[in-house]
Amino acid sequence: MEEKDAVFAAFLLRLEPDVAPARRYQHVRQKMIKFFSWRYHDDPDGLADETIARTAKNLGAGERVWSEKPYSYVYAIANNVLKEQLRDKEKRRQIEDAVAREPVAAQPEGDADARLECMRECLESLPEEKRLLIGTYYTEGRGPEAVARARRVTLNALRIQIHRLKQELRRCKRDCLENLRTR
Repeated sequence: MEEKDAVFAAFLLRLEPDVAPARRYQHVRQKMIKFFSWRYHDDPDGLADETIARTAKNLGAGERVWSEKPYSYVYAIANNVLKEQLRDKEKRRQIEDAVAREPVAAQPEGDADARLECMRECLESLPEEKRLLIGTYYTEGRGPEAVARARRVTLNALRIQIHRLKQELRRCKRDCLENLRTR
């Protein structure tokens, strides 16, 4: 067993001394899932795993927990993970709203259905790779850093790609709305 694993196992023992060693991890994970479920989050399993992974990483990096209540440390990490997810979710919602809106001058007056239909057409006209990229970036709760790592690009390169895709979608949507107006 590596030293990092031994440190984490010792921490699990502090968290759950009355639980069998083979069940400690699952017991802690279930508590984290309840924590996120009670806060009405749509991915309590994923956030619980993220919390435990960060806890293990911190402990493996040499951080010490001196508190007599070690769950306080875990719940503090869980709160940070939750706040990050909520911030990311709000940021994605704002960006999606911004992409869906077009300056008033380029929109047919009062025709929200036409704007949505044009946006759908523009998204469908993108090559599959670009559709997947923008979908992953805005709909998955992993955050841009994780998406960049998964695509093996820097965060800045990913942001540039997303910016260009948004420009392309805006142009397509503007052209589609103009075509509707001239019909």
